[in-house]
Amino acid sequence: MSFVRGLAAVLAFTLELGMLAALAYWALNATASTALGIGLAVLADGAAIAVWGAVLAPRAARRLPWPWRVVGEIAVLGVSAVALWAAGQPGVAAVYTWAIAARFLLGWVSGADRLEVAA
Repeated sequence: MSFVRGLAAVLAFTLELGMLAALAYWALNATASTALGIGLAVLADGAAIAVWGAVLAPRAARRLPWPWRVVGEIAVLGVSAVALWAAGQPGVAAVYTWAIAARFLLGWVSGADRLEVAA
């Protein structure tokens, strides 16, 4: 694995974890009720995990083909950036968005986004 491909993989995994944190942060700040916020966080993260695991994960049974997988990843990660902005964190959302752009630029340069993982 080249250095750029490895960097893209590390950044991708970090952004996936950030996606879950961003959605949970948004959910907890979207309502005044702590219990409702926790429930919304579980639902938001559960939906993101379900979509990612079903069609975007490297070993998904029905993984989307390139370039649709890239479009799907950008859409799901973009929703989490919008969630940060909606939760009152526009600066963090901007940094997260730039990190998403850097991840896909690195994936494009290294060719990692076009690779298919053997099941």
